Amino acid sequence: MATSAKRRAASAPADPAADLIVDTLPPAAKTARTRKPPKAVAEVAAPVVEAAEAPAPAPRKRSRAKPAEPVATPVAEVVEVVETAATAPAPRARAKKPAAKTARPAKLAPVVEEVAVEAELVVAPPVELEPAPAVQPEVPPPVAEEVAPVEAPSAPVAPPLPPLPPRPAHSQLTLQDDGLRCTLRWQSGSRCPNSLLDAVAPLQQAGGVLALNSTDALAALVAEAMHAGHKLVVEDAVWQHLAAQGDLHGRIDHLEAQYPQGLDDVSLPEAPQALTPRPAQLEGAFFLACVGTCLVADDAELEPAREAALAWQLVRRHFGADTVTVLAPAERLAEWQALLSAPRLAASRQAPQGGQENSGTALRFLESPAADEAAPRLLAWNDELDLAALQAGSVLIVDQRDGLRTPLPVLADQPTWCWVLCPADLLQADRAGAEAWLRRIDRRRSGALADWLDGEGDAVLAPLLLQRRFADVAAQWPAWAPQTLACPLPASQRETHDKAQAAALQLLSRWQRSAFLSDSDQLALQRQLQAQQQACREAGEAALPALLQQAMADGVRRVVVFAEDAEALPELAQRLVDAGLPAFALAGAMNEREALLRQFRDAPEAQVLLVADGVPADEPRIAVQPQRPLVILLDRPWDDAVRERRLQRVRALRTQRSLPVWQLLPADSLASRREAQADKAASAEPVTGLRRGAALQAWLAELLACLAPAATPPEAEAHSG
Repeated sequence: MATSAKRRAASAPADPAADLIVDTLPPAAKTARTRKPPKAVAEVAAPVVEAAEAPAPAPRKRSRAKPAEPVATPVAEVVEVVETAATAPAPRARAKKPAAKTARPAKLAPVVEEVAVEAELVVAPPVELEPAPAVQPEVPPPVAEEVAPVEAPSAPVAPPLPPLPPRPAHSQLTLQDDGLRCTLRWQSGSRCPNSLLDAVAPLQQAGGVLALNSTDALAALVAEAMHAGHKLVVEDAVWQHLAAQGDLHGRIDHLEAQYPQGLDDVSLPEAPQALTPRPAQLEGAFFLACVGTCLVADDAELEPAREAALAWQLVRRHFGADTVTVLAPAERLAEWQALLSAPRLAASRQAPQGGQENSGTALRFLESPAADEAAPRLLAWNDELDLAALQAGSVLIVDQRDGLRTPLPVLADQPTWCWVLCPADLLQADRAGAEAWLRRIDRRRSGALADWLDGEGDAVLAPLLLQRRFADVAAQWPAWAPQTLACPLPASQRETHDKAQAAALQLLSRWQRSAFLSDSDQLALQRQLQAQQQACREAGEAALPALLQQAMADGVRRVVVFAEDAEALPELAQRLVDAGLPAFALAGAMNEREALLRQFRDAPEAQVLLVADGVPADEPRIAVQPQRPLVILLDRPWDDAVRERRLQRVRALRTQRSLPVWQLLPADSLASRREAQADKAASAEPVTGLRRGAALQAWLAELLACLAPAATPPEAEAHSG
């Protein structure tokens, strides 16, 4: 049908009435444009819609040119387009989009049909059109709804700041204390002169802080204000704060003036050995005397209680402190009574040196307390503290080495010096308790506690805390603590000793008369000397079992016994075993020796090792780590170098200092007199033969002083045979 219509249209003459088809279209065709068809259909039907809506063309003038050839009727072309659209396959809908409702092509069909019918009436017979199949229109993608933006809640509007008060005409200096740090605040007046501003400028810091560190600097500032005729108001708290800082510097300057040579020059020659303070203890005592209030958390080996007792004597002697009060657990009061009742420190002027009028002060011990000294107050911890007694004295010592307690209440009249003894692991074990006590004793509010709380590290607490590890100052402690123990000399040993001593005196008397000693006499003198030493050693062996039993009862786990005679040690070890003591002698063979040394070091139970002197290059080291050993010297070597070599063989921990060394000495014997001898000539190498020259003369003079103290060596030039 469409083909025949095309042929008829092509052969038909041009009809002007075709231009008026638009005006003859039914109203339904005109209103079809108001509905927007789906996209695919709109593209195909675009020519139809445009043709239906296009206005009638205006009449045009004919030109004289040859008329154009007749063309196909527009209606036929329209019909052809419609037929093509009707027979075209439906477009494929997108798979991912939901199916939309089926379009309604029925409304478009009448329009096309009416156009076709109308055209048929004019130029051709009616054309039957098959209804177009339903087309699945392409649904446009959903448009997201525009969501109105949510407005963030507006911040509350701060009320307007009140107007600043008018700045006063005078300047002022105030103290700001936030509980952790005290700072001086400067506010210049409206009429502050330039001269005062220039004086304050170098001292000003950020935030209006004024860096003044003494009352003298503040007095100079006040004098400058007075000179300029300007009023400067200074709070009384400012003067008190600077005075506390001045007290600290004043105490330091005073002690430096008393001891110009420093602590190295502090000697206590009259003090007993047990009371002689170590350099580290003196450092702690001087620190406590200067700082005023602090916590003391030194290791127990440093004896912090003894440091506090020494500090009390310093402040009493140099700063006029009159009374000391000790607050401690009841079981520690006896210890404090002994420490505070020990011989007192006194000061004496040193002789002028180098033309100086005053060379400083030397410390010495007095045998008894001063007559005007008040007895110490010893108070035990309990639920009801006597606050009046705590604030009555100049010095308050609080002993909390067994564990921190609740800080003391604020005292109305605080002592000038307050030292709180704490456990050595204070900051690690009880940080909250340490903070509470630090807040209580931090009177100057220097900011050290504030920096510590901000995470600056424990080192910033140096003005408030004395905490030292023994390993840090172990070098100041002697490695050994020698102690002489008197033991009885049995009758048989006494007879042997005295007989050998008499024979030796005869030989020395001959040398004293003639200033000559033959080699034979020197050998005879050595034999008599060895006989006396053997008698003293046997006396020590007799006393050894009881001493070992007492030491092990006191908790000693390792004992090293030195002696000169190696042949007698196996028999001595057997006697000790028979007495129930775990003892054995160190063998001479290398393989056996190493096994015994490992057994001595690693055995879980207590051990006693008997060791003899040997060749210096072949003497094995004796390891005792980690036990703290006890060293016993059965005999007293004539040469001190031999005794030092014995001690060097014992390998203890570096931090183990003042290890006990018991020297067994029978009363009224060659060994006891040699020990008491002041000046001894020590030889670097052991004597292996006869002495000659100066070494012989020194040996004879020392031997004569031991055996016959009243005798004098010959003044004539000595000769050796």
